[in-house]
Amino acid sequence: MMAVWLGVLLLSASAPAQDRLPKRMGAGSVSLQGRVVNALTGEPVPQVTVSITIPRMGPMAGYPYTDVTAVSDTSGNFKFETLPPGSYALVAGKPGFLSYGYDSDAIRPVTGRAGDEITGLEIRLTPPAFISGRALDAFGEPMRNVRVRLLQQSDYFHQTRLASSEGRAIAEARTDALGEFLIGGLKPGKYIILADSGKRVATRVAGQAVEGYVNTYYPNAGSLSAAEVVPVAAGQHLSGMDIWVRKEAVFRVSGKVVGVEGMRSDVAPWGRPGTLTLEARDGRPLSREWLGATTNREGQFEINSVPAGSYYLRATHGLAPINMRVPVNVVDADVTGLTILAAPVTEITGRVRMEGDGKLPPNAIIRVRPVEDSRYLTWSGRVQKDGTFTIEQVLPGKHLIYLSPGSRTYTKQVLAGGADVLRTGLDLAEPQAAPVLEVVLSPKVAMIEGVALRDGKTFPNGYVTLVPEPMRPESRFFMSSTRTDRNGRFTMKGLTPGDYKLYGWEESVELVNVPPQDLQPYDAGSVSVRLAEGDTKQVEVQVASPR
Repeated sequence: MMAVWLGVLLLSASAPAQDRLPKRMGAGSVSLQGRVVNALTGEPVPQVTVSITIPRMGPMAGYPYTDVTAVSDTSGNFKFETLPPGSYALVAGKPGFLSYGYDSDAIRPVTGRAGDEITGLEIRLTPPAFISGRALDAFGEPMRNVRVRLLQQSDYFHQTRLASSEGRAIAEARTDALGEFLIGGLKPGKYIILADSGKRVATRVAGQAVEGYVNTYYPNAGSLSAAEVVPVAAGQHLSGMDIWVRKEAVFRVSGKVVGVEGMRSDVAPWGRPGTLTLEARDGRPLSREWLGATTNREGQFEINSVPAGSYYLRATHGLAPINMRVPVNVVDADVTGLTILAAPVTEITGRVRMEGDGKLPPNAIIRVRPVEDSRYLTWSGRVQKDGTFTIEQVLPGKHLIYLSPGSRTYTKQVLAGGADVLRTGLDLAEPQAAPVLEVVLSPKVAMIEGVALRDGKTFPNGYVTLVPEPMRPESRFFMSSTRTDRNGRFTMKGLTPGDYKLYGWEESVELVNVPPQDLQPYDAGSVSVRLAEGDTKQVEVQVASPR
């Protein structure tokens, strides 16, 4: 069954909604009128619900804005009358079209002065795209219940990530009894189709090679680098995208986890099951049916149905990691006899205080992240009423310590033995004990208010990223990102004072692992920002096109 997709546009309305407007809107008001059309055919779109956001006035001033709505007529025409002068963001929606969150062309900010009669506005709604096809086995037979996901390829830094669709965080579907899949609600772009085979392995026979169906990229690729990129146009139904799911040799990864002195008593000796997880080094998505296993009471583990490739192996006990990732290469045979040595852990203690003896924020949490391998590992401890905290089972390495992000305070210093390790990281050399920390907070947070532009026009639903200067591995956790609103405006609160560069993007961009030299081509449109304590800076940033 085809899902219903919400469409959003900008300026439109036919039915009068004057009874919902503030009483003051009389003389000197603004009127708007125009038409809603299909962006692909140019045909009028009737029955579109249109809303306009206006500020409250009089006794309600300062309260959240209110929306006034109307519906386009059979010719797609809309009209708003007796609006207050000012700038507006008009948004409209109808099932069968992309929402403004997926189609920035559906948003058009408008400014009206007293007495203006604005006419000739045209709002273009874009129908969503669809991709359909089949999952086939090695004999050309349909495969049912295969999870098919879409990855979207960005022209920024050649990044690939799981795609979303209208109303869904992940664009995916499962094949039916005929092996068919349909994924809809898509915006235009470049996609990669991935069939997640699940656990479909023949019974293992001693001394014989085992074959199984493995994750496959359209049309029959075994790696992300070999996958075919599929361009999808607005409103296109791309059919016949059949994936021949690969059947190839799969292997076993097995071994034992060994505890060490210094582990908590309920962890060493290994008395409870632990979890072993494989992660592909190239970042490709793995099938949950074969990416991990649990240990038995002796600490032994066995992960089956692993295709050839390069992986990282992680071990955890409960929610606590017990080692940093271990590289594992699977080539043409089982990998057996691995010994995963649980690393000695450290307990971090300390006290949090507010600069100037101010009151600490309620429910504050201190977090610890390793400078390397930060994507998956984190430790935390709650700050008590007296400001003390304890963080258990921290692995060796260099770590950053900070308070959970907030809009009213920032972490000003992390003192370890008198040295400030806020930006450099706390180096926990194995097996030394961690020094008692003093974490200093300040209420003098900085803030940025701005607007994203392209070709002199505001850019709604774009993204901006604030990058510390200079950019180093230790400083990437001070990055901040947000999305522009329907007027192209944005606000960043709770910022740590310092030197930054602000970049604008068409879409979400992950900069944590982008080398500084790769950012240089985008410096021309960026803005340098120096934030002092308590600053509020007003900025304009250009939205960069992919290089």
